[in-house]
Amino acid sequence: MKKVLMFLLGVILIVSLLGCSSTQDEELMSEDSQEQLAQYQEGQLIVGIKEKETGISTQNVENLISTQANHHQQSIETDGFKVIDSVYDFSDSDSMTTLSNETKAEMVKTMGFVYTVEYDQEKYESYTRAKTALQESLKKSGKEIKYIEPNFKYYAIGVKKFPKIPSQEQLSSSVIKATAINNRQTWNYGMIKAPETWDSITKGSSSVKIAVLDTGIDYDHESLRRLVDSNLGRSFVSYSFNDGNGHGTHVAGTIASQGRVSGVMQNATLIPVKVLGDQGGGSLSAIQKGILYAADIGADVINMSLGGGGYSRAMADACQTAVNRGTVVVAASGNEGRSSIAYPSRYNSVIAVGAVDSRGNKANFSNYGSGLEVVAPGVNIYSTYAGNRYNSLSGTSMATPHVAGVVGLMRAANPNASVGEIRSALHNTAQNAGSSTYYGEGIVNAYQAVNAVYNGNDDNDDVQPSPDPDPSPSRNLALNKAISASDSYSSYQPDNANDGNTNDTFWATRADYYSDWLMLNLGERKRVNKVRVKWSAQNYAINYGIYYYDNGWQLAAKVNRGDGNWDEIKFDRAINAQHFCLIAEENNSYYYTVYEFELY
Repeated sequence: MKKVLMFLLGVILIVSLLGCSSTQDEELMSEDSQEQLAQYQEGQLIVGIKEKETGISTQNVENLISTQANHHQQSIETDGFKVIDSVYDFSDSDSMTTLSNETKAEMVKTMGFVYTVEYDQEKYESYTRAKTALQESLKKSGKEIKYIEPNFKYYAIGVKKFPKIPSQEQLSSSVIKATAINNRQTWNYGMIKAPETWDSITKGSSSVKIAVLDTGIDYDHESLRRLVDSNLGRSFVSYSFNDGNGHGTHVAGTIASQGRVSGVMQNATLIPVKVLGDQGGGSLSAIQKGILYAADIGADVINMSLGGGGYSRAMADACQTAVNRGTVVVAASGNEGRSSIAYPSRYNSVIAVGAVDSRGNKANFSNYGSGLEVVAPGVNIYSTYAGNRYNSLSGTSMATPHVAGVVGLMRAANPNASVGEIRSALHNTAQNAGSSTYYGEGIVNAYQAVNAVYNGNDDNDDVQPSPDPDPSPSRNLALNKAISASDSYSSYQPDNANDGNTNDTFWATRADYYSDWLMLNLGERKRVNKVRVKWSAQNYAINYGIYYYDNGWQLAAKVNRGDGNWDEIKFDRAINAQHFCLIAEENNSYYYTVYEFELY
């Protein structure tokens, strides 16, 4: 199925969106109006069909999707309707990467099957008439419809103010220190307590992935190029994920940058996911795919400084799917200054962010009301800009990356903090600024929020420790493919105190005796999703533990076989760590064991 690239002709980067307000009702009015027609792609529908089959797994999901797609296409393509895209079809974007079966299985369970459908506008004079006709046709064919809705338009949310390019003197000055900040950024980072976080807990980590769903990122920018992962970059609106607008680059620089400016994080992996064109506009279908792609590659955070349309079950399901995969989704509340926040920030699975000025007062443009969670600096924010420039912008678009950056710091301090734990920490530590109607829980507090998840993980001040002792051998291996080790080690030393004292034995097993272990040192923290293990058939061991080191040894999974076959163990969620160890906790034989141990 051919993917239609949704460009919004004539749409410029929004100054306040006041002229393009979006409905907040969950159902459109019965007849189309001029206002509604401005909000969605004419001649197109988003169709969700529920999957009735149970027992969906990673083993059968590919075949299920292929079979059902053909059946659904035949049922839909009657009487003036044509399927032009599927949420599972990534073949026509600029990357050859496809979604993993794990993500696809989660999508089928949460979302069902989702299609972008084009309808004959001469035959159907309005969206409502096309929707009604397709509903009747699908019901006759026995399909269970989840929803039929418009392909809403979305826009970059931002107010450009005081655009300035640094003077030649500034450009020739020396690069700032890692924990220093540009003097134009002092107020906003000071307000959210970022410097205290950098000095005492963490500046971030390259193992933390932040997906920026926007107009792209200038990946050659001097303050961003060391942080942007172009291999993971993706565009769903054009052939390139480079930023021809500036909005996405500005957002990215606030999340993470280094050099002449600083982000909330000074170390991270930024992933450009281009879902808005260079004029600042995009569509529901493109953004939905961007969300699912980001979740599939293991993004810790998704930043969406965009808004538009009305309630969409398709978008809500995509956001929930990302959260189910362990991704925190953050979005801007909108710039209309009204008493209801915009979609997609309004969905329950999304953290909605409003804006305050340098005095901590609500920005006059910032949407407020039910569902607003936290606020952050969003007026005259200085950051990176397309074309290797720097610029000051205002908007809830600028507030949102402050919160996304704080969430990134939280994941750097504790990679295993869940989405729920992160949201609770943001709420409980926010600085009171006034009425919850206007400020949600308050102004985000990086230092307290990071401490909340970090102290829950361990009281040690070192966020990236090395185990002591460091078992030999160690290997410095990049996790860009499966890495493996094949060796034998035995100790048979009892942990007499069984107290975790590293001076008397390797204590991670927490067992009276242990025999065999093998450790891999990845050289730096890497994201690992699963392991494969194989040992010799003559060994009769049971209860092999796979441990990772993060402020102490922690159990990641158990292996309960020893028959010489490969065992594949997928972790409940991806783990960020440098050291992994395979340990035989119980062994009735005293044979050496040859392990083949692979990390993915």
